[in-house]
Amino acid sequence: MASYSTLKVGRWNLTDLVKDPSADEFSRFLDSIESQIKEFEANRTRLWQDIPATEFEQMIHALESISEKISIASGYAHLDYYSDTSSNKASALVTKMEKMAADAGNRLLFFDLWFKKGLDDVNADRLIEAMPKVYREYLRHKRLVAKYSLSEPEEKIINTLEVTGTRALVKIYDKMSSGFEFEMKLRKGKKTIVRRFDNREKLVHL
Repeated sequence: MASYSTLKVGRWNLTDLVKDPSADEFSRFLDSIESQIKEFEANRTRLWQDIPATEFEQMIHALESISEKISIASGYAHLDYYSDTSSNKASALVTKMEKMAADAGNRLLFFDLWFKKGLDDVNADRLIEAMPKVYREYLRHKRLVAKYSLSEPEEKIINTLEVTGTRALVKIYDKMSSGFEFEMKLRKGKKTIVRRFDNREKLVHL
């Protein structure tokens, strides 16, 4: 004889990341990211071969701060979305955060390309060795993959298309498949337990 069981899955508690995405506090948080990006953009004129290591390190820390804030906002949006891929509200927030991240990446791209391709080897080594040890391998890796980087306009196109291209198609797929119903049979001794799931997320966690 088969018995039926419905699996109940609770929602994640994401308040450590963002308490309320519709509150003024979150808007101010996004505004602080924009302010930091604008401030960093002013560094374009300071990117010379003989830039002091202290100034370079300040730029790295500024980028790290911006990246951390974007990760918090984007992380919240994606986790909220994947807890319910049928939610239009969650999907809209993900799209907004992805566009913000792509825009930020395009505006900060000049620094990455300068360090990869605009800086000669002698000065690159000088700056890397002057940095705290935790950053050195990361910076060396950037120099190693420099040959795969394109021009700034081309890199910006790729960043933009990642949001409006493949990621958009994935969201359409998620929204379609989130409405599917699934059935799974489990054997427990002589009993067969049939579990039914009303969305993919509940099934995937098994």
